[in-house]
Amino acid sequence: SFFEMLIRLIQNQYYYVMNQQVLKKYQLTFATRENGDKIIKETPTSYIASFISEFQDVDTIDEIISDINLCLNDQYDAIDDPDWSTKFQEARLYPDGLYFDGTPPKIPLGEFRELMISWKEFLQQ
Repeated sequence: SFFEMLIRLIQNQYYYVMNQQVLKKYQLTFATRENGDKIIKETPTSYIASFISEFQDVDTIDEIISDINLCLNDQYDAIDDPDWSTKFQEARLYPDGLYFDGTPPKIPLGEFRELMISWKEFLQQ
């Protein structure tokens, strides 16, 4: 129906604005190299950029987003493995955010979810 379409359009616009705000906060810019590789350009928050860009598989990103949603819904205990370390960084999901190397800095869960959704959408372009 028209109203369902309108609601989807509003939701998409809301998520786009939300994603742009979070990307701007962390100063992340996505880019495609000439060889087709998807990357995040160098930023002052390079530890976040290098962490996120390690995930190139959409299914893995969906798992991360699912785990974040469990945390946001107070279901942390339902997560199989909260360790999301990559070959370059140790990262662990906690009920209040993603922590790097077991200590702050951390990324709040809502913001981390938005970053992962943005990255996934970029990979799918």
